[in-house]
Amino acid sequence: MRATAASSAHAAPADAVLEVDRRLRALGHRLGADGAALVFATLEVARDPEALSAACADLLGARPWIGFVGASVFHDVRLRERSEGLSVLLLDGVTARAATSRLDQPAGDVAAALLAEGAGGRARFVAVAADASTPGQAVEVLHALDDHSAPVAGSLCLAPPGQRASVLGRRAERGPRLALLEVDGVRLVPGVAQAARALGPPRWVTAADANLVQELDGRPAVEALLADLPPALRSRLPQLAGSLCAGFGVEEGDAFLMRNVVGLDPQTGAVAVAGLPKVGAEVVFSLRDQRAARTDLEEMLQSLRQGLGAAKPLAFVVFDCMARDRELFGMPNHDVRRLLETFGVDVPVVGVAGGGEICTYGARTHIFGSSCVVAALLPE
Repeated sequence: MRATAASSAHAAPADAVLEVDRRLRALGHRLGADGAALVFATLEVARDPEALSAACADLLGARPWIGFVGASVFHDVRLRERSEGLSVLLLDGVTARAATSRLDQPAGDVAAALLAEGAGGRARFVAVAADASTPGQAVEVLHALDDHSAPVAGSLCLAPPGQRASVLGRRAERGPRLALLEVDGVRLVPGVAQAARALGPPRWVTAADANLVQELDGRPAVEALLADLPPALRSRLPQLAGSLCAGFGVEEGDAFLMRNVVGLDPQTGAVAVAGLPKVGAEVVFSLRDQRAARTDLEEMLQSLRQGLGAAKPLAFVVFDCMARDRELFGMPNHDVRRLLETFGVDVPVVGVAGGGEICTYGARTHIFGSSCVVAALLPE
């Protein structure tokens, strides 16, 4: 079993694919071999997704594959952040199956279409192209695909300027799509860092309506939020947009799923969140900032190290938020650098910085924001 990565910084899709081809051959890789592949492309390289997909299909031959589009792509630290790039990860000695389905239909039908040839594999990757009408639909499909024996990792694909988002694959089509790659022969061990620190104690939702948390512990939700905020931040609530979030307890464990606070209603005392809170859910108000991002990442890497034990991964696949860049950390490719420093440079690290990170977390698969998802691939 073998994992091989190659990349190119060419902006022209054809030149990028040719360079990846040359580099894989120089590494002694037989491109006609069976196996699986993951492809990662920046917006510039994927400006014509159909042409790029066709070129990648020629490169990869019969092996199943799917691809992701983002603001940056990773191959260790060989590619510049937010610059043109294409990276490819080949997995040999595995069996795999790729499928793509439209999102604009009932979630059960989408899941059935993706699994029509029979579910299999211990690792699942998903690339999602959603639009304003389908983000909730994407979540429902991910839940319909949940299988505890096969964790999921992936990303929401970004759209080149003036275009609709698309996933890359053997039959690339623009518009709402979900592509699934199931791989048998490897095991996926996921890790998630959500870049948030708790501001106060956990509380319980006692009244909610749609995306409004109306009461916490029987009191107006705004009162609990203001009580948890440090005094210096209470007068700066408008400046906290995008940083203030509510973490909701997930099934099976003490982890919290972060959702942005998107509004307050002083008249009713409700707090609006980017999610659908339920009565009885546990919630903790949290703040996202550089300190929290660094701390949460280190805790995730340590947990991942403990989970892997003495096992050496074949590769790491990173799905990062595009906001986790030099502007946040003061250095480019911070998350990939820390991964390499933690586990060594002899294991390939590939991935993408996209529009939303996807990972199995607790008992369900969720779409995250401002987060870093790491998928360690181990021999079965």
